[in-house]
Amino acid sequence: MPLATNKVITYLFSSILLTLFINVVPAIQPIKYILFIILNFLLIILPIKYKNILKIKTFLSILIFIFIILVINYIPIKFSLNVDSFNKIDFTEISEEAKFFYEENFKFCYENNNDCFGNSNNLPQAKNIFFRNYLKISNINELRSNIFHSPNDAIIHQNEYINKYNYPFILTFEFPNLYKNSKLCYFQNSLENCKIIDDTKISYEVLGKGEKNIIFLDQNIELISIKIILSFFLISSFIYVLKNIYLFEIKHKFDLLYPLSIILILIIFSLTNKENINFLNSYFFQYPGGDGHLYLILANLIQESFLNFNYYEAFRGGNDVFYYMPGMRYFVAFEKLIYGNAYYLHLIILSFLPFIVKNLLSIYFSKKIVITLMLSFLFLPLMHHMGFSYFQFFRYFTKVFAEPIAYTIFLYAFYRLVLWFTNKDKFYDTLPITCLLFSTSCILRPNLSSSSFFLLLIPLFYLVRFNKYKYLFFYFLTGSIIFLPLFHNLYFGNKFVIFTDAVFSDANIKITIYDYLSILMFHEISIYKKDMLYEMLGNFINPFEIHKYFILGMIIISININNLKNSYLLPLYILIFSQLYLFFFLNPGPRYLWIFWISALILALKVFMIYREKKR
Repeated sequence: MPLATNKVITYLFSSILLTLFINVVPAIQPIKYILFIILNFLLIILPIKYKNILKIKTFLSILIFIFIILVINYIPIKFSLNVDSFNKIDFTEISEEAKFFYEENFKFCYENNNDCFGNSNNLPQAKNIFFRNYLKISNINELRSNIFHSPNDAIIHQNEYINKYNYPFILTFEFPNLYKNSKLCYFQNSLENCKIIDDTKISYEVLGKGEKNIIFLDQNIELISIKIILSFFLISSFIYVLKNIYLFEIKHKFDLLYPLSIILILIIFSLTNKENINFLNSYFFQYPGGDGHLYLILANLIQESFLNFNYYEAFRGGNDVFYYMPGMRYFVAFEKLIYGNAYYLHLIILSFLPFIVKNLLSIYFSKKIVITLMLSFLFLPLMHHMGFSYFQFFRYFTKVFAEPIAYTIFLYAFYRLVLWFTNKDKFYDTLPITCLLFSTSCILRPNLSSSSFFLLLIPLFYLVRFNKYKYLFFYFLTGSIIFLPLFHNLYFGNKFVIFTDAVFSDANIKITIYDYLSILMFHEISIYKKDMLYEMLGNFINPFEIHKYFILGMIIISININNLKNSYLLPLYILIFSQLYLFFFLNPGPRYLWIFWISALILALKVFMIYREKKR
């Protein structure tokens, strides 16, 4: 699946149009997600009408689409929402009711404004105004994910009585005339309060404490009808654009299961997640202490710095020397800049994963086996702890963890590399992009760097040996982006750290070589590290996961010279062992082993099929 350049360019252009569409269409968030999933799938799967791309008809369809977008932006169908308490409040500019609320509930802040709030001239302040078509939230934090914990943007937590459970907020709504007779409702003391919107008031205020507050807008039927009509025209115009660019013909009907699986998974998350009353209304609430919580904070900081033209602070990314994953904060910040607080960029990357997995499996197995494995991957997460589960990737993407995005990019790079191993002369020109993909995955998830290094050594050797200097130049050029975190750490922190400071910290290295030597020589190890070792072994020895014994057994049996010389088995061996040895030193969380188990599953099944054929 090395993509043709014209296919990539067409997809990127169509994605820009899709982004315009999804940011403008006046539909509720669940409908927007479903539309985005289906339309993005069509952009990936449909063949291109190359003869139509430069025709006047295509340009006219795009102009009509853009005209409808401008009309929708001009019609006053969005309401504005200002959120105070994200930044320092000017008590002279808020209502008397809001002043009384602060004086009664937060007297310290009311009397000591400068001491209560963050105060930094170096860091950007959070944007308080939002424009929405619909409102249905169960958590105030959804308005701007994790801003309550962002540095210098919120109330300082040194006063014990101020925390996420009683954090004050003032929401000020301003509605256009079209919202007349709509209802703004919220729950206060477990009682529903609704305000009827009329044309006698300019703004409406909602006061409260804590993050868990249900607030929703019940719009009048005329306004809903207008939004439905506008949505219909916009969707029709976008489909018309697609019909001029793409041929609506799906060659592989099995691929239709991919968007169906995504929608089903997101519905399950929506029904089982108690923090959100809406189907992925925004980023799910991330509890303090998790990786996703920190990435959202840093992404807020990068986003505000970029919008304020403070590029120094934006590239700094919240740290002089990286500690957590270097790339994920920038990925989330980019997603926020384009789509706001929504998972659309995650969805784009993850939408390619089934295609990648299917194509990788197709190298090793027959069509019947591939379909069986893909059905398990998409709908029956029997091996979800091993990572061979679409559901598991989405489960961790809602937590804004780095693994789903990094592993998807890595698996695509690995697939491309296996193609090169099987036909070196044909795929030499794919190596620079493959190297770029490996490097990108390492920046997002540095634990992949060891495997990437060993996998890329053999292509490097061949490029040198057969004098492929043109490809070798671009190979080094694309691979050099892996040093971006190092340059960052040297420039901002004056410290030689290749990826992150966490690489050799106790938080990351759970058991050292000295610990293993101590066990072998003196039979001694601390109780904490003994428990950690048991936890590591528990990932391999589990009475409820007997399929792991088959996989591990087949790998051990398969190790011989002939298999190691096999051109398309060799990269699997390199990947398996380069992932395995790291695991015995790092955090024993199952998600760190996904790449190991996925590659081990493929190798074990392939070797089993080879041995079975030999016996026949």
